[in-house]
Amino acid sequence: MKEPCRYRMWDGVAELSMKAQFRQADRDKRNGSYTFQKAIELNPTIPLWDPSNPSDYNVDGVGMGGNSWNPVADIEYKDYSAKDQWFLGDATLKINLMKGLSVQGTMGLDMRQHQYYLYYNQKHRESVTSSKRGKATHEFSKSLNKSFEAYANYMREFGEHFVDAVAGYSFYENEGTESFEMTNANFTVDGIGPWDMSAGTDLSDGQASMASNKNPRQRLLSFFGRANYSYADKYMATVSYRREGSSKFGKNNRWGNFWSVSGGWRISRENFMEGIDWINDLKLRVGYGVTGNNDFGSGYTVRTYKSNDMYPTNGIWQPGYGSTKNINPDLKWEEKKELNIGLDYSVLNNRIFGKFDWYHRRVDDMLFEVAAPVPPMVYTTVMKNIGSLTNTGWEFEITGVPFQGREFTWTSTARISHNTTKIKNLGDSDSFMLPSAMPASMGYEQKLVNGSKIGQFWLFKYAGLDENGKWLIYDKDNNVVPAKDGSVNNLVDANKHWVGNAIPKAIISWENNFRYRNFDLGINLRSWLDYDVFSEIILYHGLQTNSQENVLKIAYTDNAAINDTRITSDYFLSDASFLKIDAVSLGYTLNTGKWNKYLTRARFYVTARDLYTWTRYKGYNPEVSINGLYPGVEYVRNATNMYPQTTRWTFGLQLTF
Repeated sequence: MKEPCRYRMWDGVAELSMKAQFRQADRDKRNGSYTFQKAIELNPTIPLWDPSNPSDYNVDGVGMGGNSWNPVADIEYKDYSAKDQWFLGDATLKINLMKGLSVQGTMGLDMRQHQYYLYYNQKHRESVTSSKRGKATHEFSKSLNKSFEAYANYMREFGEHFVDAVAGYSFYENEGTESFEMTNANFTVDGIGPWDMSAGTDLSDGQASMASNKNPRQRLLSFFGRANYSYADKYMATVSYRREGSSKFGKNNRWGNFWSVSGGWRISRENFMEGIDWINDLKLRVGYGVTGNNDFGSGYTVRTYKSNDMYPTNGIWQPGYGSTKNINPDLKWEEKKELNIGLDYSVLNNRIFGKFDWYHRRVDDMLFEVAAPVPPMVYTTVMKNIGSLTNTGWEFEITGVPFQGREFTWTSTARISHNTTKIKNLGDSDSFMLPSAMPASMGYEQKLVNGSKIGQFWLFKYAGLDENGKWLIYDKDNNVVPAKDGSVNNLVDANKHWVGNAIPKAIISWENNFRYRNFDLGINLRSWLDYDVFSEIILYHGLQTNSQENVLKIAYTDNAAINDTRITSDYFLSDASFLKIDAVSLGYTLNTGKWNKYLTRARFYVTARDLYTWTRYKGYNPEVSINGLYPGVEYVRNATNMYPQTTRWTFGLQLTF
């Protein structure tokens, strides 16, 4: 039930609303991005079925072994299913004390449960290579989130003055996710699957595994207030304040103070604007505020324990317990300070309207898990507040009605935006941050240091090929050197360069809607301009190899002269600018009200999405993630990147009663 049930009592003095929703999702998780990648790279001449046993898939026969395995057999010989359940419920009581003054309280409950079952039958490569008769895993987890919010609201209008004020308190608690997992193998009967876990002999042989976990409880408390004021809809002001306390932080840093102030001036209502009839609305907006971020896992300031190795005590082996992670009692709120200046406009009898926004953000005391010295610490990473970054950008939007008639109307909206993010500092002068390398032997594609821009790549700079097809690169002094020359290895971090830019110089969208009588047509275009993408897919599958793996066509065209191994070079970095037809939708609305008093109208429509992309990019899809600290990479073994993009068609019917 998504829509709440509402009850009014005592002539509207009290209002009660309740809402509850239950959802369940059953998932078949057998086919992942890595499975699809293996299907792409596997030599197509390798038999899918076992020639010696036509009733079975080829698991360890011709062409299989090492890094080559049968993706179809991997799917068919295992059961990997999951079930997610959610219950969401809330109840709100509002009491209208007097005109313009009310109090309201809301209680919420969010219960989630996750289960998954994995079973490799006796023919699966996991069982064959480990000489086991099947392998099963069960995993279960649940979480409970509780929330309560209460506030008073005062809203009154005094002539041309309008006041709206809110003050209240909120509470949120996560009791800590509980989880349980067990794995066993070597079952006598294959057909039962994962539903007789005790029957596997790995349990009696001491090779089975079992684990359970409970995360620390999380709490968030807030006291807040907000006031809005406007005069004659000409001058507007808003102030807000929140004092928030989070249990995720150290004892002395749990509370933070966050506030904002903003104002608006509707210039078009001033006396000096009289007579300028072509301007219908003109409003200037300015705002500044500070917000806090505690979006990271729990247990970084409170010590949690897990069993480690076994130790002999009085002749008896006893489990030893130690910390699950390094703790940092000095963790505090990450703070974002933002200045926003905007202008809203409408002209020519509201035929053209839109807005312009400019913003500057600064994030201080950024929360990141960074490298830690071992010893004195136990683990190699620790959560810390480090450094700051700035983000500056703008967005312009314009909507127009180029043609408006009795039977035909055309409405068009265009948007263009740009932003730049820069690391101001990461603490110490020599501090740096690295993404996860894939694989670690080839090094990293990006690196964050003091003063660097988000989106820059950290790569070896391509200088050509020698007569044998081996890589040439520019060293740190821009001299051309071989990547490797006998025992000399020039593929060292000192020879890497800052190249490229993963953030588009401009992000543009253009939406057009046409209406003629009962027909409607929508065409949406989108473009990212002047940005680069590093393609791990071409890096991995775009070079000729001596293995039996299938490769992309580009390995025998553009890259045919390369006779060397993979390196993280800007050779695999290319301009990814594109223009894309996002969606086209055609509909027809039938006025059924003249025939049926219950059905007002019916709209039939067809929509096509991801119709076509114009680009010179040579990878799969130029539209990779441009968010986060390490944007602009077309990752291998990633479901979003590995699946070729398809055009989706939707046929539908909308009924209005």
